[in-house]
Amino acid sequence: MTAVLTGFLLAAGIAAIPPRATPHPEGWEKLYQSQSKKTWISAVWLARDGSWRAAGPGFIVSGGPGPVKTTDLGDDYVTSFGEDMTGVVMAVGGNQAIWEEKDGAFQRVHERAGPARKGRAAHEDVLDGIGYFDPEAPDRLVAYGTLHLSLSRDPEGTWKPSNNESAAKVGTLGTDIHPPSGCHIAGWHWIDRATAMFECHEGLAFLYKKGTTLAALGRLPKPCQASLIGVTARDDEVFVACGDPAGIWRTGIKEAAWSRLPGVRDVTALKARDRCLLVGTRTAVVRRCD
Repeated sequence: MTAVLTGFLLAAGIAAIPPRATPHPEGWEKLYQSQSKKTWISAVWLARDGSWRAAGPGFIVSGGPGPVKTTDLGDDYVTSFGEDMTGVVMAVGGNQAIWEEKDGAFQRVHERAGPARKGRAAHEDVLDGIGYFDPEAPDRLVAYGTLHLSLSRDPEGTWKPSNNESAAKVGTLGTDIHPPSGCHIAGWHWIDRATAMFECHEGLAFLYKKGTTLAALGRLPKPCQASLIGVTARDDEVFVACGDPAGIWRTGIKEAAWSRLPGVRDVTALKARDRCLLVGTRTAVVRRCD
């Protein structure tokens, strides 16, 4: 998935105009609409204060009480958002790039030294996520890509290559656990630093939290067993994006019964927080709040 998305983003162009929020079917509110069919919303984020972020090839857009702001990334692209323990929003992407939001704008604070590599070598420099996944130092912020690529932020705020491959392994493959009987783990999806969902080759899904399997989520919908794009959760609900064209399914943790959310398709990214669910599609960002 990462290689396909990376190749697409490296080749994509962008021309986007952020409108004011507009009504959308089935309770969805459209926050952003691209004017280019080449644009792909690759990542979204809901901040602690309820504001939102979204990214695509060459840009990050930020929305809140005021007008939407755009940060031009040039030829760079974002694969994922995250935040540190103080609530500072961050983004990671190709060429080992890391951005931190400061004074209302994203600033690049790290990238691979030397010229950007091309072709297959460029994929080895893609950061896929950011979070607190270092088993040796749980409060150390880590950005990770392949099983051998990880960067850590030191107390002075400087990002440096890490020789600790276990952080990249945990970020990519998850915590080493004994899965429930009848489950052979096929994929691991972190929701926050302590919570994740893992799915099994047998089609089942489970919620993991702080060293234990918290809940059985039942059998995933058939489209999700073939292609699972993203996972997020809030309170007692779990949401997954999957299928082609991709849609969103939800289940309550206690009920373990998946149902599709209407009104949105071509989903590329999603993030839930508090009462809201933020979704990126091929060309738009929409939000639904209960």
